[in-house]
Amino acid sequence: MERLSQKSGSCHGIGALERIGASRRRSSPRASGRSQLRSGLRLLIGAVVIPGCLAIVGCLAIANAQDKPVESATTRRAIQRALPFLEKEGVAWMQEKSCASCHNVPFLLWSHNEARARGVAVDERKLAEWTDWTWTFSKTRREWFKLSNDIDAVLPPEVSAKLKPIVTKPFSAEKELVAELAKLLTQEELNQYQGALTKQATRPPEPMNDGGGLDTLSQVLLGRAPGDKTGNAPEFLADMQNVIIRWQQPDGAWKAAGQLPLQNRPQAETDAVTTMWAVLALASINGRGPEADKALERALQFLRNLQPGETNESLVTAFLVERTFGQVDRVTALLKEILSRQNRDGGWGWRQGNDSDAFATGQALYALSKSGLPLPNTAIPRARDYLIKSQAEDGSWLVSGTAISRSTNEARLKKVAPIYRYWGTAWAVIGLSHTLEETNAAQASQNSGE
Repeated sequence: MERLSQKSGSCHGIGALERIGASRRRSSPRASGRSQLRSGLRLLIGAVVIPGCLAIVGCLAIANAQDKPVESATTRRAIQRALPFLEKEGVAWMQEKSCASCHNVPFLLWSHNEARARGVAVDERKLAEWTDWTWTFSKTRREWFKLSNDIDAVLPPEVSAKLKPIVTKPFSAEKELVAELAKLLTQEELNQYQGALTKQATRPPEPMNDGGGLDTLSQVLLGRAPGDKTGNAPEFLADMQNVIIRWQQPDGAWKAAGQLPLQNRPQAETDAVTTMWAVLALASINGRGPEADKALERALQFLRNLQPGETNESLVTAFLVERTFGQVDRVTALLKEILSRQNRDGGWGWRQGNDSDAFATGQALYALSKSGLPLPNTAIPRARDYLIKSQAEDGSWLVSGTAISRSTNEARLKKVAPIYRYWGTAWAVIGLSHTLEETNAAQASQNSGE
């Protein structure tokens, strides 16, 4: 595979856009842009799934239904052993760091939701509390409007003095700022200065209005459960997608932040991976608004001429985006590339040729489970066996940061080791869960003893 680069002849997700555009040109002038895009996306999804599976396998779940009972039982035990570790370390992170972090709390939720969906016992009360905590934390990072002391230069002294109580006070929405201004100013003053004050108070994208981090929001959306009341509430979904859309760059991409730029790959590749996770997150929302559809179209245009980069995650996300929005032949080619990178021990590494680890292997299993295409009979069992055999006594998976982190400093590598251990364990649970048949929430509740 070529490294991440701009190529005019390659389609990375948007053999789609030409068809979306054609669909719009054929549509009635009265049709809304929103319905046009959605119709185009539905056609594209059908084009990927149906033609690619006519003569072979409809989905991996069909193959899983024939799985040997002993293998399913062993997989469930591995998942069950991992969940206490994920809970202990995830909750400790919440309490000690007071932060969600893209590598921690979202994966606490995602791993437990995937396990629950396969009938593995989880504490649903705790899971609901963790989800609520994550949203509450995210809402504290919404400083989109905040007046500064610079208002003294644009307002008469008597008006500026009235606003001193709210200078540097953050607001998450313009209407909240205006409501506070209305309490402090006369109607005449509000009419005269509202526009200037709103403009002065508007903040650019910065850490205090990122909702807890773009990648964090994407993983929360992707990892939510069908029966999750908070995770599927209209207000929650609207709030999450609003922040993601606000952080989109003018070129349609999203920029990676937090720990991600420190990973061992080019920055452009890291940003492309972040963009693809954001695309998948927005696409997972049924009934998303027209602004989300526009954001998706801009992002797909950005990804149009990008080749997957060096890392397994880049290849996996490219495959998942292509599967959702792209062309069957491209999906098949990317799937073939993923399978070619499977190591002899059954796992995948950060890059081709790297030692296998739970982080990359879990991501590969997640992608393979969504392929809708025929797979070699041994691909899934070998990956599953690798994970089961490499699980530690405490239920976790050790993941070395030497391949993933670009740092060579021993102190730094020691510091990030627990992060990659947690991250890799969560991905192992997600991947293993996808090798099992999905059950319903009622069965999961029964299994948890509630």
